[in-house]
Amino acid sequence: MSSSKSANPSSQLTPTGGPTIIPNPPPNTLRHPVRFITTHNHTTGQAILHSSTPVPFRLYDNNNLSMGVAYTTSSFPPNLNSDADITAHTSLMSSGTLGLVNPGGTVLRCVDFAPGYACGMHRTQSLDFWDCDRRGGRDGVG
Repeated sequence: MSSSKSANPSSQLTPTGGPTIIPNPPPNTLRHPVRFITTHNHTTGQAILHSSTPVPFRLYDNNNLSMGVAYTTSSFPPNLNSDADITAHTSLMSSGTLGLVNPGGTVLRCVDFAPGYACGMHRTQSLDFWDCDRRGGRDGVG
């Protein structure tokens, strides 16, 4: 195991615990995530595509971090009857009230960190999933 400071992201935090800001982050060449929502035909039971839309992202910290919510559920397990989960997701997202977690439900959030970027993490009563892409989506760096 390397003892290099770059191998330990927490060593890159500023003395105040804030994020490390990279003045000129490399351009992001990752493909933009697309949300595919499926439902079913109520008569035949056959699966059908409800919608296909890009996940909306917000940029933070001089473009070193971006986040987008792909989907939410407002209960667990979710109510899938008559597309209630889709209606609840649409309502929650249009309300602008979603915080870091959705109490009693789930949040599928996509997060993109620039190479070398470090920031503090959170502690919540939530179950978080991570999909780490080590391909170096920002001009092969990473």
